[in-house]
Amino acid sequence: MATVSNGIRRNCRVLLLSIGTWGPLLFGFKCIAQNIPSIEASSSSPSETERMIEAWIQDLKSTKFEVRQNAFESLFESGESALPQLRKSFESTTDPESLARIQAVIERVVEVDQKKRSREFIQDAGSPNDHGFSTWKTFRELAGNGRMARSLFMDIEQAYPDLTRAASDAPESIQDACIATIEKIAKKEIRELELRDGVAMMYAIAASPKPVDGRVEEWAIRIIRSSPLQSKLADRSWRLPIKRLLSQYYQHIGTHRLVSLMDAQKLDLAEEASPLARNILKEPLSDMRLFMLASQTLVKLGDKKDVSLFESWLENVEEMPSISMRTTLGGFDDRGNEPPIYLVRRIQDVALIGSVILQGQEPKDYMPRFRLNAYGTMDELSIGFPSDAPELRTKAFEKWKTTKPK
Repeated sequence: MATVSNGIRRNCRVLLLSIGTWGPLLFGFKCIAQNIPSIEASSSSPSETERMIEAWIQDLKSTKFEVRQNAFESLFESGESALPQLRKSFESTTDPESLARIQAVIERVVEVDQKKRSREFIQDAGSPNDHGFSTWKTFRELAGNGRMARSLFMDIEQAYPDLTRAASDAPESIQDACIATIEKIAKKEIRELELRDGVAMMYAIAASPKPVDGRVEEWAIRIIRSSPLQSKLADRSWRLPIKRLLSQYYQHIGTHRLVSLMDAQKLDLAEEASPLARNILKEPLSDMRLFMLASQTLVKLGDKKDVSLFESWLENVEEMPSISMRTTLGGFDDRGNEPPIYLVRRIQDVALIGSVILQGQEPKDYMPRFRLNAYGTMDELSIGFPSDAPELRTKAFEKWKTTKPK
């Protein structure tokens, strides 16, 4: 018996020592375990705030104006946190008057929340945070992540959400969204057009995976021209995002490239339009005026890499009588037609002077009467050689063959 008692006492001492060592930890586990039921209970039962919101929603159904008004203001002050219960109540309510009141609260809360998110979104320039505007990413890739780019995006997001959604989530349907946007804008007077209308059209064309229909493109260009784009380009704070968007826009122009290059020249946007100009010089010639504008654009902004684009026109020019002559380039007869041989020489002369300028040589060493125009590019009327001195032309082309880079 004594042996058993001694064993019990020894085991008790071991147990007490163990408790002394692990007691604090065991006590902590006990506290956590005691708190678990309370956490579960709080998640399954309404909080005080939720009960108050529910009470205010019920007060919206009151017959007393003061009670309803107090409930409306309280729910409005609760803001976004009241929306889940408001929407749930809207789905279950059948009384028309109560439905109208609940809807009014929801619309007001959403409107204020939207304005708040919009302000925070615009102020958060340079941040990857889209503040819940999931369609922002596509616009950001085209226009940048600055404050003004965000402001432009918010303008078209609020005015034409179907367009921004198509550009972001369904690019293949962007033409349909563009048509719907044009129909909305067409209801306005020309003087009522805003910057966001022009930006929306630029965005639609720039974000489209393929050129839009020519008629759609024509209407888009008309809207862009009628919007206050030029005045905003003069504003340094707006210039960068608009120019970035224009650069992408010009690369996606399909049908109306001549008009687009003319606009670019007028707005001094040679840099943004230069990719379009390069594409034009790589393709078969269909319009002499288009060729001239593309050449002027590259002469103003191109570099030595673009010499090869002009050189391809020096010797490989075919006579193309179908070329459109929608310009006054000189050398026309009374009917406005240009002899094919003169047309070929005209193209070669433009290509020669473009190559010479981009190579850094003096153009007057080749073409004595050549001069630059007010825009700092080729004066098209000064390009060419006297008709009674063909030897000057021959000499100029021979000189280029001997001095051009190998």
